[in-house]
Amino acid sequence: MSETGFRIFNQAFSAGAELTYAALLTAFFRPFVPRDKRRRGLLLVFFVYILFELVCSRAALPQGSFGLLLMAMLLAVSRWIGLEKPFVFLLTLLYFNARISGGLMVESLYFILERSLPLPTEPLDVIFLRAAALVTLFLVSHAAVLAAMLYALQRQMRKRNMALHGWELCYLSLVPAAGILFGQVISRLLIEFKDGVLLQLYERHPAFLAVIPVLALLFYAGAWLTIAFQQGMAALREEQATHYMEYQQTQAIRARIHEAEQFYTRIRGLKHEMRGHLTNIKGLAQSGEYASLEDYIAKMDESMS
Repeated sequence: MSETGFRIFNQAFSAGAELTYAALLTAFFRPFVPRDKRRRGLLLVFFVYILFELVCSRAALPQGSFGLLLMAMLLAVSRWIGLEKPFVFLLTLLYFNARISGGLMVESLYFILERSLPLPTEPLDVIFLRAAALVTLFLVSHAAVLAAMLYALQRQMRKRNMALHGWELCYLSLVPAAGILFGQVISRLLIEFKDGVLLQLYERHPAFLAVIPVLALLFYAGAWLTIAFQQGMAALREEQATHYMEYQQTQAIRARIHEAEQFYTRIRGLKHEMRGHLTNIKGLAQSGEYASLEDYIAKMDESMS
């Protein structure tokens, strides 16, 4: 590969990387966008990503500005995407946490692979070809790892709808935000220039080749477990509410049964009393004591009134 070809490759590689990451973000949003707004909402997510990627790549912005700008714009157009702002915020935060964590894991493998392959000194075509193959392998590996991580998050989040109120959103955002900050700090330390000398973190501290990927994986796993825990708590609250409703219904049924038993007890008492009155009336009528019968009936009317 010639120097001109390598420059063309760099431009194509940058465009391919932008399209790949935009497609992965769009695919991550896809299951949560309502069906009636899915086409418009997903196109909006894709083009917003591409727009801000172009802006940030052309402008000299501080590290991390792209994620903040992208999140702000997605929150601004959340109405047209068809999602609530807290959910858009959480999805974007989880995406960047997975992207940075996956990048740190793949970066350690890339460093090992780069050191294991001998670096040719000539010709330049071979050097350019080797560099192009390594960065392409890095992009493909990172995209595959990121796709798997996003799919796992997506699958877990689809198991149960989450009500993202103030505190719930804070709980769910803590671990992903910490993972993003950790990744930003480590990415600054991976490659440094001091007094014109290139310093690489993994060369100075080889143990970090294992430590950093494990920490990145823990931040990702922490975000996944936080979502699962929040969903479990929501399910527990729903179950408790259902049990409380069933308890209230049971108490109401018991109260009605008690009232019915008291009613039937009074009815039985009235039947017994009426039977006694009828016996007395029959006895007075058979003995011919009509005056006493009239008095007895009058007393019955008074007592019943």
